[in-house]
Amino acid sequence: AQRTGITCNILCTDHDLDPDYDTALALFRIFQEALTNVSKHARGSEVNVRLMQEGDEVVLEIADNGCGLAAADLQKPRSFGLRGIRERMSSLGGRLDLSPVAPHGTRLVLRAPLLPGQTEEPQNNNRSAQR
Repeated sequence: AQRTGITCNILCTDHDLDPDYDTALALFRIFQEALTNVSKHARGSEVNVRLMQEGDEVVLEIADNGCGLAAADLQKPRSFGLRGIRERMSSLGGRLDLSPVAPHGTRLVLRAPLLPGQTEEPQNNNRSAQR
């Protein structure tokens, strides 16, 4: 909000939501990409974000009041942002739903299985083995 002037409203209904490391990281990166898209392409002035648990899924919803997405935008061969979001969600066993917001804007709804978080640091497979 400070950098772009876009108002960002956040509602997190489940303060004890504790997704596993991979899910948390993917949702964070997707959230970054979505905000970048709003500021670069949508020309919106407001973003509404909801993070919650529904059943055994974590749900992240991001809606803006920008210019919206045309069907042709989804088919662009160089649309790496949306493709990357879809691939991240697919790798988690989740999904991305895109829909228009009336009277204009776009809503992304991301759903991923909620696996219990781990209290340990994630294992780094790039470390050399200790001898």
